[in-house]
Formats: sequence, structure tokens, C-alpha cells
Amino acid sequence: MLSGCGLLKRNVAPPEILSKSPQAEYISSTACYDCHDHVIDALPDSLHGAVPLEEEPGSRMCETCHGPGADHYEQYDPSLMFGIEDWAAAGNRERSGVCLSCHRDMAAEWMRSPHEGDEVSCFNCHDDAFHIEGAVKGPDAEPATVGGPPDGGKFCFQCHGEVEQEFVLQYQHPVTEGGPGCTSCHGVHGEEGSVEASLDVSDVCTKCHVQMEGPWIYEHDAMFEGCTSCHLPHGSPNPKLLVQTGNGLCLQCHIDVTFPTGINGRDHSLFIGSGASCLQCHFEVHGSNASESLAPGH
Repeated sequence: MLSGCGLLKRNVAPPEILSKSPQAEYISSTACYDCHDHVIDALPDSLHGAVPLEEEPGSRMCETCHGPGADHYEQYDPSLMFGIEDWAAAGNRERSGVCLSCHRDMAAEWMRSPHEGDEVSCFNCHDDAFHIEGAVKGPDAEPATVGGPPDGGKFCFQCHGEVEQEFVLQYQHPVTEGGPGCTSCHGVHGEEGSVEASLDVSDVCTKCHVQMEGPWIYEHDAMFEGCTSCHLPHGSPNPKLLVQTGNGLCLQCHIDVTFPTGINGRDHSLFIGSGASCLQCHFEVHGSNASESLAPGH
């Protein structure tokens, strides 16, 4: 989501790519009315419509994204302004750089975002909702907006089709059913508290699954490796989103060279041979306050 307009840092020096005419000066956005009244009139219905178009000299509403306009205005020369064609030809990092010249509060977060790079820019998600429909097109779904309602992942799935397939498995997080959305876990701009910003992904999981966090007197060592060592975060063919079922999941870690007579130093051949499940004895898999074998009463 874009930052609220109250957090914008207005009238800052635009990036170098906007300087089509090095000697040009700023003349304020009110001069744009003379020729571009159809664009100005569309502003109230746009994403940036809530940002005031000041009447006083020096206001750079339009010039913040299109560069200083004095030469363009005086000579009526489109090549002296960073226009639609220039925006379309610019690299994605350059495009996002212009947006971040105002949305500076999210610049540090953006640098750790999975979307930062040459392949994705702000335009890919926010379309040309900046002033008028139809110039630089984004995805087919409605543009991302501030505080938009959960959409069952439809917007994100336009690019992340492989993730969409994970949500059709038998067991899944209820994203497509109107539950928590993609941004409940993921920071599309690299936000704090998201998977992308966290050194420990489990911190994101336990925001909802608080009962699994502990603290425990005896904590399962797997908790140090993170929830995703045992669980698939989007969807799984196995109950509880497990990466696999049966004793094989536990034996990925709990196995000695003398298996099955040696599992963590104890002979388990009788248990394994009888078809017993590890969880029948060790069912407090996240942690226990009673036993280091993760079984209450043992």
C-alpha cells in the first residue's frame, strides 16, 4: 500500500532522469492548466487526488514527476518535459526512484522488499492511478490502494501464479476464502514485521499462532530452525500444513547411524516395528513444561 498523503515529503528535488532541460526552472503546476486541463480535472478521482494542488508559486505537483517545466511551457516543446513516452521507456528502478523521492518514509523498507529491482516498479502494482487512466498500464485487477480490503490474493496472484496453486491444496491458510491476506505475512514494500523484514520468520507466524510461541521450559530444537522446517506456509496435501506425514517428518532430524535401534541414543526398534507414531509419545511438538522428551507426564 502507498503511504498516506500526510507522510509525503513534497517539493523535493526530483531524480536526475527528469531533467530533460538542464537549465529549466520550476514554474508551478498551475501553469499546466493552460494545456493539460483534462489531466488536472481528472486528479480528484485519482490516487493522488487527495494531495493538494497548491495555487501558490513554486508548487511542484506535476513537476515532481515530470521535471522542471519552464522551457517546456515557454517553447511548447514536448521533448523538454519528461512525458508519458519517457516514463514508459524508463527502467523500473528509475521509475520507483521518482516515486520514492516523495514517498521517502518507505525508501529504507523498499530496499529490502522482494519487489525492489529491475523487474518490478511501483507502476506494476499501482497502474497509472497517479493522475489519469490509460497511460502506463499495470495489472488487470484493480490498482493497489491504501487500506484496500482483502481480495483473496487475486491481485498478488496475477504475478505469483505458482503461489496461487499452493492455495488449492487440501490444507491451506484461508487466504482465498476471505481470511488473512497476503500482506498479513508479506511486506510488499519490505515493511517491518513482515517475512521479508524478519530475521526469524517464526516471529511472523506467531503473530497469529501465539499459543505455539511459548515460552517453554523444554523447547523443541526445531523451533530454532523456524516454523517452515516442519510446515508449508501457503498450503500442503498434509494436515496442519506439514511438509510430510508420518514418522518420516521427525526422522529427518531424529535419526542415528544405528537406526532404528538408535534414535537420540535410545532403542526405538520395538516402537517403530509396531507401527507406533512418534506423536503418540512426543506430542507436545513445539515445547513442554513437563518433560524434555516433549511429553507431559514423562
